[in-house]
Amino acid sequence: MKAKDVLYGVIGCGEHAVRGHIQPGLGTGLSLAGVFDPVRENASRAASLSRTLVTHFVSAQALIESSEIEAVLIASPDIHHPDQLLAAVKADKHVLVDKPLAINAIGMVKVREALRLADRKDLVVSSCHPRRFDPPYIWMKRALPRLIRCFGAVVSVHLDFSYHKPQAMWKHRRSLLLDHFPHEIDYVTFLLGEARFRATRLHDGHDAYGVAGVRADGITFSFSGTRRLDQTVYPENIRVRFERGEITINTKTGEGWVNDHSNSRSETLSVQPTDYDVRFRRLMGNFVRAVRGREKSYLTRLDLVVNTESAVALAHQEHFNSLRR
Repeated sequence: MKAKDVLYGVIGCGEHAVRGHIQPGLGTGLSLAGVFDPVRENASRAASLSRTLVTHFVSAQALIESSEIEAVLIASPDIHHPDQLLAAVKADKHVLVDKPLAINAIGMVKVREALRLADRKDLVVSSCHPRRFDPPYIWMKRALPRLIRCFGAVVSVHLDFSYHKPQAMWKHRRSLLLDHFPHEIDYVTFLLGEARFRATRLHDGHDAYGVAGVRADGITFSFSGTRRLDQTVYPENIRVRFERGEITINTKTGEGWVNDHSNSRSETLSVQPTDYDVRFRRLMGNFVRAVRGREKSYLTRLDLVVNTESAVALAHQEHFNSLRR
């Protein structure tokens, strides 16, 4: 017997919500039932993607409180995430909230409260870290044991991206570190496992950021990224350094390079490149299956806290150190 679709509502119906969540969510067991966006054209565009009748709500709170809605996707501007997350959990809704979950310490308090309450109510709270579902990033994760046997232990991980210039004016006042560091630190955790770490902000602006740090296991990491391209493209690079070699992958093309330090030889490799449809469809599929109790959410409560708390600290205080705890 086919399970009923999970009826969900969307708060914030901009381009990312449409392309990264609503379209990939079609056919996964999610059914769009409600929308709210202060820009009516955005809400109408999102609603037009649904195969069923969609309610246009007059406010985010009205959507959250509606008995029609079982789950809420929060894709509003970052500043609203903590309050909307907490309100949704109080209203007994499962939540998929875009990152960052908070942008300051006050918001972080609300996020922690929401997660504690979600635990008591047995509600799913998830977020958007699609690299865990992306072919080249998965390839590196699966190949890691074999690479360690060939080249020795992991020494460092470097992640880099180069995106198009932000268009929305509010994004010109946004910390790129707050927006993107959660992605990078989440992938390092996915790749290597959980570990406490300390990190330092090297630079942060609306169109560039850099962070460097070290984990409790001694593995160092560095992240850098810019949003200065005129074209709407998303090239990303993964570089993992081992004791006796290193692997670099261009995730957009799937091209890679293997450098063997023992014999000074280099060779190319080819992996499946980034597939945005696949990674977001898998992410949305995990959310609906977690809501139905068929599998666990791909992010733990600890993942959500660490990814957000460390980004907030680095954006406001320059340093983050969980090694002292």
